[in-house]
Amino acid sequence: MTVNSPGFPVDGPSSASDLRRARLLKFNCDRRLQRNTFVETVENALKTRFSWPQIVIAMGRDCDCVDSLVERLYSLELPSVLDRAGLRSDTISTLLEWPGDDPERNAPYDHEEQIRGLQKAVAQSLELPRSASRERIARELSARNEAIFFRFDINGEKYDARRHQELLRAFEWWAGLSAEISTPYPIIVMPWFSVRQNGPFGLLGRNRIKRLSSHMLAIAGSNALRDRLTVLPPLGMITHQDAIDWLDETKSHAAEQPADYAMKLAEFFSSWLGSDKPVTMTDASRFFGTLIREMEISRIQLLTENRQQ
Repeated sequence: MTVNSPGFPVDGPSSASDLRRARLLKFNCDRRLQRNTFVETVENALKTRFSWPQIVIAMGRDCDCVDSLVERLYSLELPSVLDRAGLRSDTISTLLEWPGDDPERNAPYDHEEQIRGLQKAVAQSLELPRSASRERIARELSARNEAIFFRFDINGEKYDARRHQELLRAFEWWAGLSAEISTPYPIIVMPWFSVRQNGPFGLLGRNRIKRLSSHMLAIAGSNALRDRLTVLPPLGMITHQDAIDWLDETKSHAAEQPADYAMKLAEFFSSWLGSDKPVTMTDASRFFGTLIREMEISRIQLLTENRQQ
C-alpha cells in the first residue's frame, strides 16, 4: 500500500482540494505512519465489505496540531482511497459535539441522556429530524451514495473513569448500527483527543497522551469492538531527521533550491549545547511555511509536473 507523497491534484489550480493541499503541506512532516494506518483501515474495510462504521482515534497535544492531521485524512486521504477503489470520491465531513463535553453543563450525563444526545447530533448532521430513531439513521446512511466522516474533538484533559464509560457507550452505539447498515461506502467515526503541553518539556501532556493511548488500545482489543476500532499512533515532536525527510519529499516541487537549506535545517533543530533538539509541530510548521515560500512552490507548476508523470 502506498500513500502519495506531498503533491497537488490535477483538477485545476483553484480547486478546493488543491488549496487545501497547499495549506496543509507545512503540517505534513512525520505523519506518514498515521496516514498509512488510516488508509490501510479504510482499504481493508472496503475489501472485506464491512458496512459498519469504522472508528478511528487520533490523539496528540495542542502543539501537535492534531486538527490538521484529521483534516488531511478526511479531505485528501479518504477521497484518494475511494478513487482507487473505483467509488465516487465525494466525502461528507461533519464536526459534532461529543456528548458530555458541553462546557456549560456541570452535572454528568446519565447513560440514556448521553446516547440521546449523540443520536440527535448524528440525525441533525444528516438533515433528519432530531427525534429520528437509530433505525431511521441507519436507513439514511445506507441510502447515501458517498463516504461520511463524523469528527469529534474531545478534550483529553477531562478524560477520567466516567468519561471512559461514556466513550464505551458511544462506541457501542456506533457498533450497534452495523446490523442495520448496507452501503459500499465507508462510514468513518473519528474522535480525536487533544491535551495541553504543560509541565517541564511538556512531560505532563506527553504522559496524558500515553495513558490515553493505552486506554484506547485496550478498548480496541475488546471482543465487542475488534475490527471496528483503530487507534492511530500518537503524534509527537518533530526531529531533524523528520524535517530532512519532509524536505526530500517536498523540494522536487520547488522552483528555487538554494544550497543553504540543509544548513537552515541544522540551525533550526540545534540546541544551545550544539546537539539536535526536537520541536513541536506548531514551531516546525512556521519554519516549514517559510521554507515553502522561499522554495517558491507553485501550485500551477506542481499541477504541470503531476500531469506529466
